[in-house]
Amino acid sequence: MGMGRGDAAVGLGVSGAADAYIATADQTRLVWEPRGSCHVLQCADGAIQLNPGAVQVIQQCNGEHTLMQIIARLTRGVEQPTQLARDIQEFVQTALARGWLQVRERAPV
Repeated sequence: MGMGRGDAAVGLGVSGAADAYIATADQTRLVWEPRGSCHVLQCADGAIQLNPGAVQVIQQCNGEHTLMQIIARLTRGVEQPTQLARDIQEFVQTALARGWLQVRERAPV
């Protein structure tokens, strides 16, 4: 069974998750590291190397998309979208808990 709006609200700990926009935290940046030929997330914890799937999620977390929109974009055309949706939700929850991402109630004006 797919993830509904209520599931996302519970998972994020935010009421009205359909209206919650996900963005990188203020002191967090996704950058390309030429020496390692990989993307890293620069944040208070230092530089964190990300796998390609995590990079795709972080790139969508620009404050213009809700978690549900991000999941819909990244699972489009995938054979097992339910499992990928769970993986995305779990990654976003972890990134929120670590302070890499933040929740906004509405998109910036």
